[in-house]
Amino acid sequence: MGIRLPTCIEGSIRDEVQLSDYKSQTVLLSFIVAHSGGGDNHQGTLSQLTFLKSMRTQYGGNGLRIILIEGSEKAKHEELINFNNDQELSEIPFTKDDRASDVSAMYGVRVLPRLF
Repeated sequence: MGIRLPTCIEGSIRDEVQLSDYKSQTVLLSFIVAHSGGGDNHQGTLSQLTFLKSMRTQYGGNGLRIILIEGSEKAKHEELINFNNDQELSEIPFTKDDRASDVSAMYGVRVLPRLF
């Protein structure tokens, strides 16, 4: 909480995520496992998405912004595009963490959520 975002997160699944658009806003970063080989993580991710969509509906009008970050190294870009479309995430910025931005390390995320 209160940690500044990097200037750019590379690897956007859709349109590039311009972090300058979120200056002075409350941003909830959610680290997920979106690839199909996520095993136990996949069901937890789906539960997490239900919660995040509800948060967006309830608090988006009050300024809450949500950014999804796919944190596994196994996810392929095409698979993430399909996941984005299947889960109807067009209203939530969705990006893949990579070594260039390394947002997970910046926030001390060592293990991605298994359950939610």
